[in-house]
Amino acid sequence: MRKSNLDYIKYVGKWAEIVDIDDQVFRGYIFGAESEEDSEDGQVWLDMKKIDSLVFNYGDILTIAESEIKKITIIDK
Repeated sequence: MRKSNLDYIKYVGKWAEIVDIDDQVFRGYIFGAESEEDSEDGQVWLDMKKIDSLVFNYGDILTIAESEIKKITIIDK
């Protein structure tokens, strides 16, 4: 199993902006994470809600794998 490069714990409970590998931007609240040890595919997954994005509604939940994240930044709400 590979070791994650994402220090995911620091993002849980924070507002963040995620840019994915297709350059789509998602802004929202990171409310959960699954570690590489707990996930079936051996990578970190983040859960985001209250998403500000063109492809999601405000109440939707985004679950995104570490391999799909190009950049993640903690932001002010």
